[in-house]
Amino acid sequence: MESLPSLEAPPAVAPLLHAAADFAQVAPAVAGKAARAVLGLTGSCVMPEGRSQLNWNGSPLQLLISLREDRATIRLLGDPIHDLTDPVARYETGRKALRAASAFADAPALRAAAESTLELAVSRGPATPGACHLGSVFVGVALGAPGAALYLSPATRIGRCEVARDWVAGISPAPDAAAALLARVATRCFLVGFGIEGGLPGSLRMKVYWRMTGHVSLHDFGVPLLLDSDMAGFVDWVLAGGSSPEALIFSAAFDLVTGTLRDVKVDASWHDRSFDEGLALLDSRLAALGARLAQKESIRDHDLGIACIGAGIDAAGGRRINAYLFQT
Repeated sequence: MESLPSLEAPPAVAPLLHAAADFAQVAPAVAGKAARAVLGLTGSCVMPEGRSQLNWNGSPLQLLISLREDRATIRLLGDPIHDLTDPVARYETGRKALRAASAFADAPALRAAAESTLELAVSRGPATPGACHLGSVFVGVALGAPGAALYLSPATRIGRCEVARDWVAGISPAPDAAAALLARVATRCFLVGFGIEGGLPGSLRMKVYWRMTGHVSLHDFGVPLLLDSDMAGFVDWVLAGGSSPEALIFSAAFDLVTGTLRDVKVDASWHDRSFDEGLALLDSRLAALGARLAQKESIRDHDLGIACIGAGIDAAGGRRINAYLFQT
């Protein structure tokens, strides 16, 4: 597979970037620039060493394909600080990637809220004594459309829901719905992280992510959209196929200004399931949606692996299927 040295993109992920360009129908140079933004690369196109938490094979770059009946959204998600341990370097590199992503994706409205969010995950001071988790920062951009994102896990595993509730209260004038969900998650599940996404003024969304730690009824989350037959059916299918409840990550998106629930999704880790099974699931889910994935052969042709497959629904009842891909 051809590398992308002329695009100043890391050759190690060149096939994934070619696939991203195929799916988004943009020039490969655009995908290369996006990758450099979300990875925080400036003076070098060499992929930093280290193992990222973004993908289960340690790769710090991910391609997200989100398909609805009438459109597809293509995003790149990167981990710009996976190779760093110094808190100051992690914060500065994360902020640099966030600013580059906001500029690339024409999302100036995101920057201020995202930078204040970043400070919750990556301290600018000395590391907390005894901390066993440095926190993670993932930065995303859309290809061929405005929109950027920041997702993070705080540098603590105890009290994460309290940190997230403080964040919601500080960033939104209408935090009650998100705070209520966080309170329920705190008693039944593990909070994976939270984040903010969007581009244009009025489009920003707060995101909350959580994982089951055992068998929990979807009713316990108090989110009616998760009880939609298609969403509940997807969860049942994943569990019936042998995946544990811990393989599922749930998320809810709330309007930053109004606090209204905008959509929910559930993603299933594909670590212990086969590539061909994943492609077959995509085919069946797309057929049910009445959608199609153009250039689907790019997944196999560019040696991509499947990190997760997910289902989502918005407040208007619009359904989508998500595929998260990584470079093998």
